[in-house]
Amino acid sequence: MLRTSLLALALLLLAGCPSPAQVDAGGELPSGPVFSGSGEPSDPSPEFEAARELWAEAGLDAYQMTLQRICFCPMPDYTGPFEVVVRDGAIETVTLDGATVDAERGETVAALFELIAEAYERGAEEIAVEYDPEWGYPTSVGIDYSTQMADEEIAYRVSDLRPADR
Repeated sequence: MLRTSLLALALLLLAGCPSPAQVDAGGELPSGPVFSGSGEPSDPSPEFEAARELWAEAGLDAYQMTLQRICFCPMPDYTGPFEVVVRDGAIETVTLDGATVDAERGETVAALFELIAEAYERGAEEIAVEYDPEWGYPTSVGIDYSTQMADEEIAYRVSDLRPADR
């Protein structure tokens, strides 16, 4: 009886756990237009295609940006915020609080576009993306592959993107 009561109490406490966006100090998941999919692959939105084209026209292959990952992630050194330096379209350095960390912690704008395209291809149930009006890069990305599953959502926030010094 005591064991059952303790299990019930633990389940009640877990049910009150915050969502990943609340767990992480990075803030809320993106609130832009939300694509609600059926779990089946779909074509990317017209906004996605227009933004990707605008980014390609900008021709920025060397830039710096701040990247924040919002997820149910193990520790802050995975969520950031990271300063990412990209040269020739590839990550050159990633820093967290001024210290260099593994380049795998960062993402390029191209990789974010690939992540969004993959979400459409895999039939994500919710995709929320906001794009920079000048250069087209994603400023916030939120992907939920299954609204029935907890803690598998992922989001990114990009800020302060600027051309890198050559």
